[in-house]
Amino acid sequence: LENNNTNIFKILSEEIVNKCIYDYKYRNLYINLCAKIWNNKKIHFNLIKINKVDNKYYALYNTDNDSEDEQIGPYDSIDKLKDYVFKKINFKNFFVDFIQELYYNKELDFENLNDEQFFNIKKKTLLLVELLSILFVERHINFDIINLIIIDLLHQDNNFNLIREIEFELLHVMIKFIYKNNKSFKFIEYKKIIAKFKEILENTINKNNNINVSKRSLYFIEEIISFFTKILNNERYELNKKDTNNIENILEYANNGNNQLF
Repeated sequence: LENNNTNIFKILSEEIVNKCIYDYKYRNLYINLCAKIWNNKKIHFNLIKINKVDNKYYALYNTDNDSEDEQIGPYDSIDKLKDYVFKKINFKNFFVDFIQELYYNKELDFENLNDEQFFNIKKKTLLLVELLSILFVERHINFDIINLIIIDLLHQDNNFNLIREIEFELLHVMIKFIYKNNKSFKFIEYKKIIAKFKEILENTINKNNNINVSKRSLYFIEEIISFFTKILNNERYELNKKDTNNIENILEYANNGNNQLF
């Protein structure tokens, strides 16, 4: 509460994201902590010094101990200035930007890694995508960020390289989590976009040269198409507690070849 330098937001972002990834059982607690910080105006207003010059108000804030303070303004009133400050240097901006930077710097080349390196990097990447999904489901970020990730994973940003199996898996993790945990978002404004993504995936498995797509990738693609179809049809995920909690029902599913639920 007494901090007066925005560098604390960079430190918090790194520490909390690491906890969310490596101590993921408690990540909802860490995300709730983030929400409390970025909703607390006192924390943010401690970062600025307000100056009045010629009946105009300016705010100075320190972003680096070795650089000069940055200035915001002019504004006609202190309230308008504070409103802008709360939006511009909010901890949420630092936190989401940090996660996005981690995502875009992700490592997807696993060929020269040993088993331990492969496991750790893959786990970190999968959990990072799932963390973004949680932020969306909890309505801390909007669908625009999710949309950018889908565009990246499906190489719709002028990347003509083959989509890797890990990219299909990352997309599967994200869409599956969003579909199963979304309780309020209706995707009304984004149905055309989702339909386009679905069409891209359908074309991927319908092409004659899909010999380059592994069986595991095909599984992810078909699952994602199914989730997209349900989202477009406004279907909500409903967990049948009787089926999943009763060991006899689970065994019956397995005996009938439904190994996915098992």
